[in-house]
Parts: sequence; C-alpha cells; structure tokens
Amino acid sequence: MTLKAKKNKLKRLGLNKMEMDHTERAYREAVAKLKFLLSESYSQPPEVIYSHTHHHHHVSPLSRSPRSRFDTSTLSIAPGPIVKHPSDSSLATVQAPPHEFVSYIQRQEDYIQQLEKEKSFFQEEMSTLMNKVKEVLVENENLRRDKKLQVNVSSSEDSGSEETVEEKPRKKRSQSQERPHSRLASSNIVLESKISELEAQLMQTKIDLQKAQEEVSSCKMRPFDSEPRSLPLILDDSSGAEANLKDQINLLQREKDELHEALIKLQLVVSHLEKTSMVQKVKSLDVVDQAQFEKNQAELEVRRLMAELERAHEKQREAMQEQNRLRQDAERRYNIQLEKLTSDLQEQWDHTGKLSLELDRQHRLENELRRELNQKISFIDELKKELTAKTSCRIRVRTVCKGNLQSEALSASAEKESLERELASAKLSTERNDRANKQEIQRLQAEVTSLRQRLDRADVDLLHSRKETIRLKEQIASLEKELNLTKLESVDRPSALDGKREDLSAMIKSMDAKHLQNIADLESMIETQTELMDKLKDECQNLTLKLDETSSRHKEEVINFNEFNDGLMSRLNHVWSNCHELRRLCEVHGIYSFSQMSKWSESMPSKTTHWTINETISDSFAYTSLDDSCVNYGLL
Repeated sequence: MTLKAKKNKLKRLGLNKMEMDHTERAYREAVAKLKFLLSESYSQPPEVIYSHTHHHHHVSPLSRSPRSRFDTSTLSIAPGPIVKHPSDSSLATVQAPPHEFVSYIQRQEDYIQQLEKEKSFFQEEMSTLMNKVKEVLVENENLRRDKKLQVNVSSSEDSGSEETVEEKPRKKRSQSQERPHSRLASSNIVLESKISELEAQLMQTKIDLQKAQEEVSSCKMRPFDSEPRSLPLILDDSSGAEANLKDQINLLQREKDELHEALIKLQLVVSHLEKTSMVQKVKSLDVVDQAQFEKNQAELEVRRLMAELERAHEKQREAMQEQNRLRQDAERRYNIQLEKLTSDLQEQWDHTGKLSLELDRQHRLENELRRELNQKISFIDELKKELTAKTSCRIRVRTVCKGNLQSEALSASAEKESLERELASAKLSTERNDRANKQEIQRLQAEVTSLRQRLDRADVDLLHSRKETIRLKEQIASLEKELNLTKLESVDRPSALDGKREDLSAMIKSMDAKHLQNIADLESMIETQTELMDKLKDECQNLTLKLDETSSRHKEEVINFNEFNDGLMSRLNHVWSNCHELRRLCEVHGIYSFSQMSKWSESMPSKTTHWTINETISDSFAYTSLDDSCVNYGLL
C-alpha cells in the first residue's frame, strides 16, 4: 500500500467524521423540535384554566437546546375570571391530558437518552481509531527516517553489510512478533515499510554478490597476466646464473600456489556468499509472506470495523426516522384529541347557555304559576260558598269540559301535522333549490375555466403573431436595405431591376395583407371572448344573488316557523297547566262551578301544537276517572 492510498484512507475517515457531525447536528435539531412541539402541546387553551406539572427524565447536554428548558416547568394560568361550568367532573375530563400520551412521551425520552449513549460510544470508538491512525503515521515516519540512515550506513560501510543484512531481518521479525495484537489496524503501514526495507537489503546483497563475482573473475585472470610479465625477466637474465633461474622458478611456483590458494579462498567466499544470499532471500520471502498475511488480516479488521461503523450509522438513521414518524403520529393524535376536546367544550358551553335560558324560563313560569295559584285559592274560597247551591250543574260541567278538551286536543294535533307537512315541503324545496344552484354554479365554473383556457391560448397566439410581425418587419427592413443597395448599383442595369422590384413589392404587399388579416382575426376573437366573459360574470352575479335571496328567505321561513311553533307550545302549556290545576282543585274539593268553568273554557286558546293524540286521550281518560271518583264520593 502506497503513501497516496494511506492519504486517501485518511481522507475517507475525515469525510466519515464530517458525516457523523452532520448527522449529529440533524439529530440534535430533531430532538429540539420534538421537545418544542411537546411544550406547545402543554400550552394553555384560551378559555380553560388548569395547572399541570410534567417531569422529564435526564437528557444529556448534547441534545439539550434552549427551547428544551421548559421540560420541568409547571404550566399554570394567571388569575382571572373563572367561568362556571355545569359540573367539575366534566371540567376535569376536558382539562386533564391523557395518561397514555404522557407515558408515550416518557418512553420516547428514554429512547432518546439511549440513542445519545450509543452516539457517545460510537464517537469514543471513532476517536480511538483516529488515535491509532495517528500512531501508525508517526511510526511510519520514524521507520522512513531509520531506513534513510541505514541506506547511508550501508553505502559507507561495505565490509559490514553482510552482518547488517543478516541481523536486520531477525530484529524486524522479532519486533513484528513481539508487537501486540491490538495494533492490527496500524500494522499495514509498518509492514509496507518492512517490505521496502527488505527489498533494499536484497538489492544491496545482489550488488555485493556481483562485486564478489567480479573480484573472483579478476583473481582467476591474474596468474595468466603475471606469467607474461615474468617471461621478459627470464629472457633478459638468460645469461645469468642457473641459481637465479631456479630462484625465479621457485618464486613463480610460490606465487602460483599463493594465487591458487587465494582462488580457493575466493571460491569459498563466493559460495558462502551465495549460501548466505539464498538464506537471506528465503528469510526475506518468509518475512514478506508474514507481512502480507498480517497486512491482509489488518485490512480485514479495518473492513470489519468500517462495516460495523456503517451499520451503526444505519441504525442511528433508522432510529431517527422511526422517532420522526412516531413524533408525527403523536402530533396528529394530539391535534385530533385537541380538536375533539375543543368541540366538546364548545358543546358544553352551548348546552350551559341553553340550560341557563331554560332555567330563566322556568323561573318566570314558576312566578306565573304562583300568581295563578293565589288567584285560584281565592277562587276556591268562592267555590266553597257556592258548593251547596250548585251541585246540579256538575254533570253538565263535566260533559262540557270533557268535550272541549278533546276537541282542543284533536284540533291541536291536526294543526301540528299540517305545520309539519308545510315545514317538510319547505325544507325539500330549499334543498332542491340548493342542489340546482350548486349544479348551475359548477356548470358555470367549468365554462369559465374552459373560456380561460381558450383566452390563454388566444394570448399565446397573439404573442406568436406579434413575434411574427416583428420578424416580418425586420425582413421588410432588410429587403428595403437590399432594394436601396440595388438601386445604387442598378444605374447601368435598369431593365433587370424593374422586374425584381415589382416582385419584391408584390411580396411585401401580400405579406402586409396577411399580417393585417391575422391581426383583425385575433382582435375579433379577443372581443368575442371578452364579451362572453362579461356575460358569464353577470350571470354568475345574478345566480349568486338569487342563491343569497333563496337562502335568506329560507332562513326567515325557518325562523318564522320556529317562532310560531314556540308560541303554540307556550299556549298549549298554558292550556294544559290550567286544565291540570282545575283537575287538582276538583280532586281536592270535589266541587265544580258551572259559571267559572264556562269562563275558563271560553278563555282557553283554540290553537295548540306539539302534542299528540295519545296524550289528549290519556288526559280525557284521566278526567273520566276523576268524574267517576267524584260520583263514587257522591259529589256529582
């Protein structure tokens, strides 16, 4: 692995760190947004007063934001006018948040805290990995420096190169064996430096071997070179004594023996060097194999760590996505529940208002009944005085009252049915009118959209015609320029230019006529479209006015029907209250006054509603039973 590949690895590690920083920032923003939304979910409504305290678990400072300081605060409302509600239980149900939502928020916070712990653990793992890479880089620099020093020493000391070549691989191998297994992530760079160092040593041994072989060859050639040099001496001293010849022969023999011995020694040295070079080569190959194995192991470990880191990042991203999905679900459920609670609260307010109005009406009715009771008590006193004189009129009074009440009930039920039929027919007519108006509005809207599309297309055609006009004008100007140039050049050739001039003028006229025709067509189309749009606008305004009138008329009719219905109801209640009071007095005293009963029957209203025939029949039966009881007592 080269230095460039190492730098690329470091760059990739730096990019991964930057991606971690980006994901961490996105994670913090998501956590802060979730806490802010949760704080807004506990904000007070405008008309409900309550206080609620919610405690959160501890959150690490990494994910804490300025908006998350409100988690342990108490939500309370300033003192103000409190509106009385119908019951405290209904107010508590409206005010209190659901227990499931609170427990869900607590589980989410625990999950966030767990994710923060996992993030801190992965950050520590990344920091340790970066420290190991830095240590590898420092060790690589030291090894390069040692390698340079060793190369310098080996170049200066040729004699001690063999020992250094034999000792250095042993030292390096012992150091590589003693190195702990924890530095597997950084051993690839050290092993590469070892490989390069061993290759340098192998080259040095090859150079030394070549020098030794050259020296051996020179030593082999040296005896043959020494004999020609000694021959002239022998030839020159031929006249000398025989002793000198023998001495020279012995000297040459000794030199020959010495050279032979030197040759044998050099051959032994060469063989020894060859053996040592082979052994060193085998050792270097073993070291290279070991270094390659360690390098592969280190690469596998690095890939495994990178895969684990990538899986951790993927899990973190999935957890963030799941958290965002759960947060959105919680927000949606909270909004739905909030809308439901607000609608329930509004219904409670409406019901409270109706109850207050009904209570006031009941108070007024109670006062009226008390006043009538006082009047009837005075009337009872008068009846006691007339009891003995008017016993013969009781049967007629009974028959008259019974007939009047039954006739009143039947007329009221008939009138009620007629009013209900009229109301139903009015509702059906208003619904038919609404449907017809809606269909007409939809049709007109479709026509308006189609006309707008046509108008847009006409605008596009107009723009295109304007562009064509500008192009034609430019072409006419260029033709006029050419015509002027031809006029200047056609002094000597007037006959040929006349035909061309006529052709150009005819073409220009025809183009002008086409252009004017296109402009007139477009203007007519635009005018017709504007007129149609004005008509449609007027028709739409008329239809909207008619719809408003029909809706207002329908509302007025409904209001009139309701008012008439309320009036009939009040009159019927008054009638039945009078009848019940009369029945009670009859039960108490058992006395009827024909004159007073005739007055009351004349003062009774003739129109009633909202009472059925069954109630009338039941009341008539009640009066019959009352008359029978009076007969049994002997009053009638």
